[in-house]
Amino acid sequence: MNPSLRCPRCAATFPLGPLVFGCPACAERGELSWLETQYDLANLDPEARETLRRGGPTGRIWDYRAVLPVQDEANIISIGEGGTPLIELRDAPEPGAPIWLKLESCNPTSSFKDRLNSVVVSTARQFGYERVLAYTTGNHGVSLAAYAAAAGMRCLIVHVFPIAPLARQQLALYGAEVVRLAGEAALPLVDTLVREFGFYPSLRGAPDPGLVRATNPYLTEGTKTIAFEVYRQLGGRAPDVMAHPTGGGDGLAGAWKGFRELRAAGIEVALPKMLACESEAADSLARARRRGQVLAERVQLGSSIAASILDSRASDHAATAVQESGGEAVAVSDAELRAAGALLARHGLCIEPASCASLAGLLRARREGLLSRDLSAVCVLTGSGLRWPATFPPLPEERSAVSTLAELRAQVPL
Repeated sequence: MNPSLRCPRCAATFPLGPLVFGCPACAERGELSWLETQYDLANLDPEARETLRRGGPTGRIWDYRAVLPVQDEANIISIGEGGTPLIELRDAPEPGAPIWLKLESCNPTSSFKDRLNSVVVSTARQFGYERVLAYTTGNHGVSLAAYAAAAGMRCLIVHVFPIAPLARQQLALYGAEVVRLAGEAALPLVDTLVREFGFYPSLRGAPDPGLVRATNPYLTEGTKTIAFEVYRQLGGRAPDVMAHPTGGGDGLAGAWKGFRELRAAGIEVALPKMLACESEAADSLARARRRGQVLAERVQLGSSIAASILDSRASDHAATAVQESGGEAVAVSDAELRAAGALLARHGLCIEPASCASLAGLLRARREGLLSRDLSAVCVLTGSGLRWPATFPPLPEERSAVSTLAELRAQVPL
């Protein structure tokens, strides 16, 4: 089975390759669209179909390599991504159908970005690249740097907004080169690096008109494996709702693609509603939905602790996933993010503020009647809080050492 690339808008198809500026056919008409990898799912090998249905021997994403875009196993770069736990939320603030938590913080570099970067770096090797590039504020860059190191590739990370100190240290650990751009006006440099200097981009899965047109059609191939795992972990079904923290929206778009591919492979599954959960400081898709629009328009960014999802415009492929699935988009405040983070902490989970948006957004959607409380949901917790200072309350003062039981009781009730 030979996969190919297809444009969802004009239906043009192309062989697999480094088509990293969207659909060439649309570009000739002055339009901008993304590409998706397609497979002959109706004629999928029975063993591959059974893997989609029940999972594979390792529980990791490359068990699904029959529906991933890497032809030669020698090109696969993997450090153990995928196979993350799914647990049920206890003590939800209000009664309703079950809420499950998909713990993407358990990936090798502590975020769901490992799924997509394993595929990105593997396709880079497949196409003969030796250098990779990302525009990122933290999780994505750390992940790409780790996979580039594993592949022996050069990694360049560019950013506009500050990167958290621990993320900067991790980037240095993996040998990445980091360059700060002087504002969004300098972002066209990213396209230049891709076009003229041989950098393979690990950028959002759909072009971003007006900022960075370089893209990568294979990102969502990594994130779609979340859907395959959730289907298996729920005993052969999908939840009614999949809630995703949403900036550019690659995770949401990928999961939607994954559920559609399960059905296209002949597996009976009811498709979930996709819920895009944004920050109020970057609410492009929620704003579009309120106006009755499908696609998002660029918004002026505000300030928020949800640094990882502060994108000024949600991608078209994410907006399309919400529309096609009958889903919704909501935007949440920092106070709601903190409350969701505190609830997750009571489950023993340390989740970054941006990743708490899925739970905060689901709870808001239920409160506001956008989604019925009778709909079961999976909240994808996309990353760990350990590298994000905003995750934590102020550091308490260190108490004096004790030497007697009376002194201990003075500090801690017994």
